[in-house]
Amino acid sequence: MPELWHFDVGDSVSIAGEQLGLHGEITRGIIREVYLRTCEVDTALGETVVVQNDRLVKTFIPGDYVKVLKGPHANTQGLVGERDGRVLGLIRDLSHSVSIWVDVNSVTAAIADSSFPTPTMNESPWKDLKVRIVDLNFYAQTEGIVKRAWPDGHGSARILLYVPSNDCSFELDYTQVVEHQTNRPLDQLALDSEGRSLFFDHFKINRSLHRMKTGPEPWIGARIRVVQGNEHGLTGTVRDVNRYQLDPRKNIHASGIVLTVELDVARGNIVSPQVKLDYDSVRELHTTDVLHSAIPPSWRQSFFMPNPHYMPTKAFEAQTLPARSYTPVIDRDSVAKLYEFVGVWHPGFEHGGIPSYEVEKLGPNFVASTTHFLCNRNLFGIPIRVDIMGGPYDTLKTKAGERYVVPTPAENGAILLQIDQPQIKVGNVFVDTTLVLRHRNRPKPSTEKHLMVVVGGLEEHIGKFVRRVHHFYKGSKTNANKWFKLVVVEFTGEVEVVTGLELELSPDDVEYVRESEQVRRNSTQLLAELRQFRGHAAPEIRP
Repeated sequence: MPELWHFDVGDSVSIAGEQLGLHGEITRGIIREVYLRTCEVDTALGETVVVQNDRLVKTFIPGDYVKVLKGPHANTQGLVGERDGRVLGLIRDLSHSVSIWVDVNSVTAAIADSSFPTPTMNESPWKDLKVRIVDLNFYAQTEGIVKRAWPDGHGSARILLYVPSNDCSFELDYTQVVEHQTNRPLDQLALDSEGRSLFFDHFKINRSLHRMKTGPEPWIGARIRVVQGNEHGLTGTVRDVNRYQLDPRKNIHASGIVLTVELDVARGNIVSPQVKLDYDSVRELHTTDVLHSAIPPSWRQSFFMPNPHYMPTKAFEAQTLPARSYTPVIDRDSVAKLYEFVGVWHPGFEHGGIPSYEVEKLGPNFVASTTHFLCNRNLFGIPIRVDIMGGPYDTLKTKAGERYVVPTPAENGAILLQIDQPQIKVGNVFVDTTLVLRHRNRPKPSTEKHLMVVVGGLEEHIGKFVRRVHHFYKGSKTNANKWFKLVVVEFTGEVEVVTGLELELSPDDVEYVRESEQVRRNSTQLLAELRQFRGHAAPEIRP
């Protein structure tokens, strides 16, 4: 008999059977007599048996008030806050934090001293409610008893659950259990006369977070920061979650999830635009963790867990740790880059610009315009197809000649047109804006499938990427009067997404943009159904 154990007549005990393991139970009972190495126990089956002391385990559970009889904590009183087999965690103050751990057989039942503040679990609306766990892998479908519930300070609530079959207790989120008979979630068990849940106010529950946890899709409403791609550095809110099919021949470590994110910016005339982003491109705003780590999906939402082989891109690297160092030292410059926005259309974006000394090298006769049709801030960084009249990059001497130029800002305020020709390594070569013309082959409103960018019309639309879905006639029914019906598209890498914005523009308001063959093929599939649907209607003739 261990020195810390102490049994008294009247103690409630369970009789553990060796064949069932340490936590197994044969039956429960009340001690009738105490001997040196054994106790006589009246069992729940109506029998009286003599049991070895090492097979007896007292039955105190979370919520019981006890006093320690033996050991270093003798005469200490406290509330049982947790239990794990033969070990009890005691709460001794109003913080409701376990401060000491003792053997269950070293305590006895006690009455709280009313002369000083005493922790209690009586305030819990679900106290002693029998529930079933639905969202914890190794305990799934296990039944337990709620012993305490409290707000977690982050817009949610936690419960302390005692599981008799395992003789242990642990904390859970309130969404991870349901009432054992009706399968109703806990938030539906306390309603007012109008059917509204009372627990939102009682526990100060964030309703958006509640919907995120209990809805069919995880992370809806979650606040995020974009850590890579064109929107790098922006914050936003997750509005939709979808899976995509992984190609096993390509990156098997991809996430397999695409998020619709509402960004905290204004783009043109759209406030808080929605864009499609790969799951790996975002991190939870406050923790900078991937979403499934910061906000684990519930069992109902497990379909949206990332690909099992998913490997998150590291947003920042920890420094090499010196010997005996146990705390990672964060590279703060790398962390700062995580929050640095690099999107060209963001209102606060500062384009680096071409240094003045580079502009001076172009010579005194070089014309760097601010009035050319391509010299618009919204077109910075976009490779646009043009014709060049004269000079070493002349395109008018051949039938199929074409060049792409990229509008680029200079430090002196001018806007330069930089040659963009990836297959020819020309370096930083600029062309006189007086030589740059609209390409001779104009976009075709009735058949066009190329990616285009808006260069004319309303200022708020300049710089938007568009694709044709149909056309109409403005005036008489002639080729010269054909106008585009366009949809605005956006990109994350090579993932193209159709937005809800549509434009009607003339061929002179758009220009071709460089795109890969793969992007063009993908867009043809993406817009096939929409184009077919719109194509059923004959082109309109408008005054």
